[in-house]
Order: sequence, then C-alpha cells, then structure tokens
Amino acid sequence: ILFCLIYFDLIFVLIYFCFAYIIIFYEMSLFFCIKSTIICVLALPSIESPQSHCSKTDLLKEVNLQLLSDRPDF
Repeated sequence: ILFCLIYFDLIFVLIYFCFAYIIIFYEMSLFFCIKSTIICVLALPSIESPQSHCSKTDLLKEVNLQLLSDRPDF
C-alpha cells in the first residue's frame, strides 16, 4: 500500500511539473509575442501598409532579439 501511495505521488508531482512548465512557457511566449507586436506597431512608419512592415518574420526576428537582450550574460 505504501509503495502504491509513493508511486501515485511521483506521478502527481510529474504531472504537476509538466503543467507548470507548459503554463510558464505559454505565458513567456505570449508575453514576448505581445511585446514584439507592440514594438512592431510603434515602429510602423505608415498606417497605410501595416502588412509590409509587420510580417511574421519581422515579429520572429523581434522576439529573437528580445530573447537575446533579456537573457543575462554569464
């Protein structure tokens, strides 16, 4: 019975950590996405053509730059 309880406890802990990791990763990516979108919108030279200035590749580049700049140097 004790072994069974320990086994279930380990499974629960693993599931909990898995969910926590997914939530943290999702929040981080969402935060960077919003941040880069705001930067992209603010950096728009003209309102007429937002597609040409705010493409997905630009957003990805911006997110990568943000990730690199936010990461502390070791």
